[in-house]
Amino acid sequence: MSLTAAVLLVLAGAAVAVLLLAAMAALRAAVSGRAFEHGWASATGDPLSFGTAEAAGIAVALAIGLRRYAPDARWQKALGVIPMSRAHVALAIVAGVALRFPSSELTNLLELVFPVSLEDKVRAVRMVTPESWRAAIAVVLGVVAIPALAEELLFRGLLLPRLAERHGWLVGLVASALVFGAIHWAAPASVPSAIIAGLVLGALALRARSILASIAMHAALVAAPLLVPARLVEIPGFNTVGRGVYHVPAPLVVGGAVVAMTAFALIARARQGSR
Repeated sequence: MSLTAAVLLVLAGAAVAVLLLAAMAALRAAVSGRAFEHGWASATGDPLSFGTAEAAGIAVALAIGLRRYAPDARWQKALGVIPMSRAHVALAIVAGVALRFPSSELTNLLELVFPVSLEDKVRAVRMVTPESWRAAIAVVLGVVAIPALAEELLFRGLLLPRLAERHGWLVGLVASALVFGAIHWAAPASVPSAIIAGLVLGALALRARSILASIAMHAALVAAPLLVPARLVEIPGFNTVGRGVYHVPAPLVVGGAVVAMTAFALIARARQGSR
């Protein structure tokens, strides 16, 4: 797979997702009798609607990609869905939660360059702090489960191996991470964090020889604020909102990085030894 083909495939999926979101927005606007802008804000702010649109777009990209680049292989093998032990999956989850602390701090630092409005901060926090069990289900599905599964199948399951096969593992890893970061363009401060996450998730998928590890890590990375809400314990720069820029305490940043790297190394060593 060429770099151009990878980008076009992702753009095709993104176009489908945007069109579906626009249809949802138009329907919401018509039902409420308000402007399209209100319907768009409602649709994009609803975790389940956003997750469903993203899943539909990625499903289209996967269908095209598998038909073009793996027409004769079973989809599980073609996408690297290889069984892993529960211990390795658990380590991937630990790595994802731990990595969220340095990742959040990187976003905080970039916010000094790319300011985020208080309204956007509040909206982002509300999306991962449900106030009812129904909202919690929507968040778990729309923010955690669906994006982690869909994005890993596309970026680490389909794109990364085929880019690596043609251009080498390093170029494939970097290219897939850059494209992964680019889809987060709507929030500029999060793009570098997404690129780094893409590098880590891609490296884990390559070393573990299964995207189940990267799916588990991705889900845990996104779910960390749900697992440690502000009402349980307030952590500056992690689950707090204010007009200024808050910073995650240094021990959590350093400790999170060390724990994530240790878990990553344990998975890689175990999977290498199982060959």
